[in-house]
Amino acid sequence: MNIEMTPVTNFDEWNEYVLNHPNGTFYLLSFWKDAIEKAFKIKNRYFIAKKDGKPCGIIPLFVVHTIALKKVSISIPYGGFYAGILANDEKTRDRLLEFAVSFSKHNGSEYLELRYLDDQHFNLPKQELYVTYIKELGKDDETILKSIPRKSRASIRNGYKKFNLYAKVDRNVDILYDLYAKNKRNLGSPIFPKVFFIQLLESCGEKSGILTIYYNSIPVSSVIFFSFRDTIIPYFS
Repeated sequence: MNIEMTPVTNFDEWNEYVLNHPNGTFYLLSFWKDAIEKAFKIKNRYFIAKKDGKPCGIIPLFVVHTIALKKVSISIPYGGFYAGILANDEKTRDRLLEFAVSFSKHNGSEYLELRYLDDQHFNLPKQELYVTYIKELGKDDETILKSIPRKSRASIRNGYKKFNLYAKVDRNVDILYDLYAKNKRNLGSPIFPKVFFIQLLESCGEKSGILTIYYNSIPVSSVIFFSFRDTIIPYFS
């Protein structure tokens, strides 16, 4: 089996493999790489394993510096983005892991971090830093509303009836970013640059959008979202 670096000018083969693999994730698609690369100017290497000329496994790797100025290799940086090794079988997966470890040592990284939604049963240290909530949606608005706890459901209905709240879907990054920055400021958290959001929308195209809630024509809440297969992924609000 030959492991080679995917040419950065052609990711069609990479994306096709991700989309056809049952465990392929939204964050493994090349547009996510493009957005991070353009917004943060971070070096990355995307590797593909091939057997008999056909893809049988992939792994994305970014080399970043932490706040403590440590150099580390991460499959996808900046948040709970699940995009580690994707392979057809355990043998290929283990070969890609060995390759990733060797790559990390070669570039002087202090450690290698692979991010997954589910336990991969590697014999490696684990850190459960991020939490993901996944919920099945009902067939219509009323069914979805009934799935929400009673008190929260009443608050939602009151918001629409008493305060004339309404929702709008568009691609207005300015409104989203203003609310996002204020929210992070109030929490005392650092923010991502605005260009990151712009690049995400441009790279993802029609598979992305921004949902904003308005009160008397004033935006009070906003979230960027993405669609992947049968799932809507809200992020950065």
